[in-house]
Amino acid sequence: MNNDFQTFERVLTSKDIAAMIDIAESTVRKYAAALEGAGYPFTKDGEGEKAARIFTEADAMVIRHLKDLREKTNIPVEQAAQLISAKHPKGMTQVVAFDDIAPKVDLDAVINAINERHDKRYSDLESKVDSLMDLNKALLERLDEREQSVQQLTEIMTAQKAIAAASEDQREEREKERDAKLTQVLREIQAAKAAANKSVWSRLFGKQ
Repeated sequence: MNNDFQTFERVLTSKDIAAMIDIAESTVRKYAAALEGAGYPFTKDGEGEKAARIFTEADAMVIRHLKDLREKTNIPVEQAAQLISAKHPKGMTQVVAFDDIAPKVDLDAVINAINERHDKRYSDLESKVDSLMDLNKALLERLDEREQSVQQLTEIMTAQKAIAAASEDQREEREKERDAKLTQVLREIQAAKAAANKSVWSRLFGKQ
């Protein structure tokens, strides 16, 4: 067993700490792993990653403060472990009261910092929403302009069709008038020819 820790400190297991601070053993192991990741060293029984951790009462206090911080702020365990590890340096050689072992975590400062980050995120979100609303307004205006352009184009095409239809009617009317005049002229010519032929025959065969 590794005896780097002081022999007069009480040795605790994860089960002991779970009972002391009223959390599950799995939570003790989870918090201990997070603290190790944040730089807080635990004494271990042997070498390697699978070696069991050997806890002291000082370690129990640190884990309890981690639990309290998470309950009051609801921040991720990794972030809480960073804050607790910075406030509780390892290396105490005496067993004293929990509240005297290391500086207390300024929970108000932590909560204020979290609130400031939330306020900033909310402000950034509001800014993005405002930008999206402006973009949406601009798109709607462009759609309105497009609809107006389409409507104007439709009106122009309708007017052109009406003009073309009127022109076609006028053309057909003119053609009818022309055909009627041509028919009249042909009839007059035929009548004149008939009258002329009758006069010739009358002179040739008429009585003297």
